[in-house]
Amino acid sequence: MSLLDDAYRRHLVLKTIAAEESLKAFTDPTASRHIDLGIVVLGDDYSTAKLKIETFYEELGRRIDEVGFLDQFVAFETLLNDHRKRIGRTRARRIPAAQNLARYLRPIDRDLADSYELLKFERDQIAHGLLPMRPLVATVIEEKQILERVLVVL
Repeated sequence: MSLLDDAYRRHLVLKTIAAEESLKAFTDPTASRHIDLGIVVLGDDYSTAKLKIETFYEELGRRIDEVGFLDQFVAFETLLNDHRKRIGRTRARRIPAAQNLARYLRPIDRDLADSYELLKFERDQIAHGLLPMRPLVATVIEEKQILERVLVVL
């Protein structure tokens, strides 16, 4: 198992737990458990509680994806730095850090460089709290596949 596999597995576990909890929440939206968690308020009618639960779990799913995306990128950067140390200066061109990696990849595989650049931009947007309410540019599994391809190319 690689660090990327570990990060992806953490994401899957969180998504699974959230999905299971969401299903439980929809069976009884006005349950005291949801009040205790602060998702609904005591006195909310069924339709209001259901809407609040739906909104909450949609946002939770987005946040879990963002955390999974960041977790995988951290794992990738760790693997990249280990790779850079291991290779050292044995190559004519030294492999750059994650920030400048797209420029290094471009002559090798332009499409991969573009995909990596999009992931890096997305990572920066998430990390700085600037990501608008929209789907990520790549799913967490697609991100993992792109980052694994980058490591193979290096």
